[in-house]
Order: sequence, then structure tokens, then C-alpha cells
Amino acid sequence: MNGAFDFKAGASPLESRANPIIYAALVVAIIVIAVFAVLWLITRYIKKLEENPRWIENEKIRPTKYKDIKKLSKFYTLQRDEISLLWYICKKYKVPNIYYAMKEFTDLDTFFKQAYQDFKIEKNEQKVNRLFLLKFKLEKFYAESVSLSSSTSIGKNTKFTISFQDGHSTKGSLLENTKDYFLVSLPDTFFQQNERPQPLSKVAFSFTSKTGASYIFVTRIIRYQEINGRDYMALAHSNQLMKKTQRTFKRIQLNEKCKFASAKKMQAKNGKITYIPSDKKNDAILTNISGGGCCISSKLPIKDGQYIYTEFDLKGEIYSAIGIIVRTRKDIGTGGYNLHIHFEDIHLETQNKILAKVYNYD
Repeated sequence: MNGAFDFKAGASPLESRANPIIYAALVVAIIVIAVFAVLWLITRYIKKLEENPRWIENEKIRPTKYKDIKKLSKFYTLQRDEISLLWYICKKYKVPNIYYAMKEFTDLDTFFKQAYQDFKIEKNEQKVNRLFLLKFKLEKFYAESVSLSSSTSIGKNTKFTISFQDGHSTKGSLLENTKDYFLVSLPDTFFQQNERPQPLSKVAFSFTSKTGASYIFVTRIIRYQEINGRDYMALAHSNQLMKKTQRTFKRIQLNEKCKFASAKKMQAKNGKITYIPSDKKNDAILTNISGGGCCISSKLPIKDGQYIYTEFDLKGEIYSAIGIIVRTRKDIGTGGYNLHIHFEDIHLETQNKILAKVYNYD
């Protein structure tokens, strides 16, 4: 059969060995094997090097390079403007390798605070806002890298919210965590009421961990317990902790006076929307706040969906925002109502002031 591959290597073994095609094929095969061998040795060397404690320590302390941020962005899907801002911070303030610094977020926060102070001197509220949004996003990534699986890991003095089957809720703090149960402190008014839930009742327990991740789980009340004249609630442990969907902003728990008033939403002919607050202001307690909303405790049972004007003190100055009540829940611990508010109209400077309070930057 004739064809492109129809050839004789040689009439004899000696002639076959002299054929240049045979030698070329052998050379190519040897080169391929050698390349793979070299690559394998290099990979093994790099892996061994990266496992060396001294190499790791040197990598941690060296200044961040742009390639480190690009590497980080592949894992955490950072946007172009976020990459640009993070590189600016790392380069200007000589941040140690960001890839490792992310795992020690408390140390990294020092550099963000420096950038915040500089942006405030520039009076650039846009940069300040972008800084806080980037910081929160990185915090979420850090929090997601450290997951809790059991309520036995909840730290002492952790603040939480307990929700009951009748839809009511109350706040408290963790007093003691043992291997068999955890003991919580609740408002005295909770224990004074006659309708408190019975032992073995199911409750939903939600809290925020030290890393900033929010969790919720369902457990049961074991008993009510008196210690040194005070009442406490003992609850069963759970291994079914679920992470709650992260909000856009970090929030902090507070107990500060504030004021609120009803508000009307007005739309002009040109489509511009304005909010007109009522002249009558009511006293309330600000129980938590973030850049995107807050929760206030009031004696008034205002329904969901109402527009509301809120006024609060930030570092000695009064700021305000307009929001909408997304949820109203009775607090059986205080007897009042918790109004959960989403901000609809808030000035950028006010939002930045709130975020600075949340992160304790001022």
C-alpha cells in the first residue's frame, strides 16, 4: 500500500538504526520526558518551600505586591475599583502581604484607619464611603473563613436576640457556656411577666461572632435558674448553627436615646421625591445602627411599611435620616416595640459618621 507513511526503516537492523527519523523521534521523546521531570522537580521544590515555616514568615512580613492583590481578588471577586483602592492603601501604608494579613484582620484594620484619617483631612466623603464598603466586604470574607459549628463556641458576654414562637423577641447576653448548656442574662421585666415561655419550649437564638459573622439556630429552654438573687435562662446546645445572610453594612448594638417622627413621602411633578417629617417628635431608644438602617425601641406599636424620621447623636452632633419600618416586633423583655428601620434617604456624610461610630474610627 502506497501512502505518506509507507516507508521502510531499512533493509537491515543496521540501516534501521541509521534512519534519521528514528533518532529524531527518540530525541523528542527524551526532551518531553526531561521537561516533565524538571517541572515535577520545580513543583515539588515550590511546595516544599511554601511549607517551610521560615519562608512563610518572610512572606508574611514583606510588603504587599500588586500580584498579591490580584491573587486575592480571584478568591474574593473584588471589583476593579475595589482592587484599585486596596492597592492604594497597601502601597501607601506599606501593608504586609495582604494575602496573609487578611487572616489577621485586627492588624489590617490599623492601615484602614490611617487611610480613613487621611481621607477625612481631604474632606473626601466619597473615598471615605468606598473605604468602609471595602472594609466590610473584606471582613465578610474573613468571617466566612472562620465558621462556628456548635453553640459551645459562643464566647462569654456575646450579645444576642432570642425570638419566641409567638413572634415576640428580647435581647440579652451570654453569662456562662458549659459543655452541657449555656446560661443567658435577660431583662428583669422578662422574668417578672406571667406569660414567659415554659421549659422545653423552642426558641430561635441569633448572634454575631467575634469575626463579624451572623448566626442563628433553634434550641430549647432547659430551665430558669436563680443565681445570687437574679434570674437566668439555661438553654440546650445545638450543632445546627446557620449563617445568616450578611447585610450590606456592619452594625453595632447600642442603648442610646434618640427621637423619631412620622414622615410623608412626596413626589413632585418632575419626579423628585422628598420626605416631610412631622413636627411631633417622640422619644425612643436606639438599640442598634448601621450605615443602612437601625432599630429603635418605642412604646408606640407602629405598623410595618410606615415612613419614619429618625434623629440620633453622633459624637455630640445631631444627625438624621429617613427610613421605612420593615418589621415591628414586641419586646417581651421591655414591654415596648422594636422598630426595624431601613434607611431610604440619608446623606453620605451622615452615613459615614454612622460607619465611623460602628468601627470606632473617630
